[in-house]
Amino acid sequence: MTAQLSIIRKKLAPIAFRTCLCFLIVLLILSFAQALYAAGMKNLAALSLYPLWQQRLTQIFDPPCYTDGRFPEIERQLQPAVILGDARALTHLGRMQWLEGHCAEATHTWGQAWTIARDPAAAFELARVGEYAMLPSNVRRAIADGFYQHGITVAKSQGDETSFVWLRRSFDLMPDHRGAGALVAYYRKTENTAAISQLWHEMADALPVTEAEHWWAVAELYALNNQRESAAQAYTRGAELANEPYDFWMRAGSAWMQARQWDAAIAAYQRAYQENSAAWTCISLGRVYQARGDHTNALRWYEEAKAKSPQDPEAYYRMGETYYSTKDYAQARQYFNKALQMDPEHFLSMYYVAKINYDQGNRDQAEKWMLDALARIPWRDTKAAWWIELGDWRLGWRDCAGARMAYASAQEIGAEKKLVEQKIEILSKKCVP
Repeated sequence: MTAQLSIIRKKLAPIAFRTCLCFLIVLLILSFAQALYAAGMKNLAALSLYPLWQQRLTQIFDPPCYTDGRFPEIERQLQPAVILGDARALTHLGRMQWLEGHCAEATHTWGQAWTIARDPAAAFELARVGEYAMLPSNVRRAIADGFYQHGITVAKSQGDETSFVWLRRSFDLMPDHRGAGALVAYYRKTENTAAISQLWHEMADALPVTEAEHWWAVAELYALNNQRESAAQAYTRGAELANEPYDFWMRAGSAWMQARQWDAAIAAYQRAYQENSAAWTCISLGRVYQARGDHTNALRWYEEAKAKSPQDPEAYYRMGETYYSTKDYAQARQYFNKALQMDPEHFLSMYYVAKINYDQGNRDQAEKWMLDALARIPWRDTKAAWWIELGDWRLGWRDCAGARMAYASAQEIGAEKKLVEQKIEILSKKCVP
């Protein structure tokens, strides 16, 4: 009997194996068919959603939450893929819910799409509607970088107003000095000084003291209050924490230089040089030596900058400035002319050519070059100072009407009212009818 059972088992085993195998194959086919069906239905839903969702992309950030209608057919088409845990289907479902005015549910669904399978489209939707707290820092940083780059590109083609929203959301996602700097540039153009201070406060508060970017914001706040040494110390603290400290050391050097702490400025710039020995780093070191009156070392660093970037007019301009300060006008003019050959709009070189002509008693050329420089310089404070200087020249030449016009131009641009009044008073005494 036992032998018979053994024989039966041996005969049935292949049949059972084949039966199980067939069953598994059927399951696989059904599973594949189910996935294929779900994918097809998802694609149909996506095609229906596309024109509707494109309308909501007109306002890229913080689109309004209102009802466009009800879309049960789209939801029905998405359900098979949603049941299978398809993250992109969940992202589409969230878009449909937003179009139906169920915006809290939409953000929850996008959160699921991100949690289940890290769907980048869901992360984008969360970022653009301002619900990005659940996204890890590396993802926020990647999206912020994309928004920043797009904002810079948009600024060139569509203007600052359009780019601002991209730059602002980039900063909100991941505050850093690059994004903050772009926003500050916008605020300066619009003369919104209060917004600048608020921005740096916001960045300092958002980041812990263990992050380098926190100290950049702190340094900027010190700088706004003309606390240059404190700003330099904060930049230094940030440099010690940063993975890429070059920008921090450069800003520390600049702050020390403004505080007239030459040794500290040189030390900071030398740390920057160790990170990146670029031409601009060399020029920065040369500027410190020039400011402290060490023209030999200043020229040495400018020569290195010129060797590293021979087509950049900056090194030539700086060398001309150094020779001008030693009253070697022939050498100075040679380098200014070289800078102007490379960049005919180099207004700083124009200014010094004007000063050389003035010092040498060439009135017509001095005035011509100064007016050329004034027509190009974008910095209001410096422009006002140059108008004052031209007014003084004209007054010395007994061109009373021209001097008065220059002082008025300085005041119109924003020169200190008291200074302009003093100049007008001197003019009134010298230009007695």
